[in-house]
Amino acid sequence: DGASAIFLAAQGGYLDVIRLLLSSGAKVNQPRQDGTAPLWIASQMGHSEVVRVMLLRGAERDAARDDGTTALLKAAIKGYNNVIEELLKFSPTLGLLKNGTSALHAAVLSGNVRTVALLLEAGADPCLRNKANELPAELTKNERILRLLRAKEKQRKS
Repeated sequence: DGASAIFLAAQGGYLDVIRLLLSSGAKVNQPRQDGTAPLWIASQMGHSEVVRVMLLRGAERDAARDDGTTALLKAAIKGYNNVIEELLKFSPTLGLLKNGTSALHAAVLSGNVRTVALLLEAGADPCLRNKANELPAELTKNERILRLLRAKEKQRKS
């Protein structure tokens, strides 16, 4: 599948190995054959320290897999808030991705209130419709999430 040593180290969360590989010239953005970058897999696995180091070493924050998912979208699906906090320090895209959804839509669907709050605090737009023409608020019945979304909608309108 074309996974490099740095990809496998990112997947396993082996921070010391990643540092060694990077100092030896490994490419921080070297994707697998399906377009999955080491940052994406580290985000999927919840390795926030690995994510931080990779971003500091130049990892492309918005690198998307062939299916359009980014590291932020994957972390939002999984509810890995420590990873999301690291990614947000590097201003990733909060809008629609090429797959037609956003990290906020994914967070709402996953039902993680803290993840939704983090993304809204970072500037995610609760009025953004996905490719199915759905607002984030239309994807949940969770009252806490709905309150957060409505409050942000009001704030944006005023």
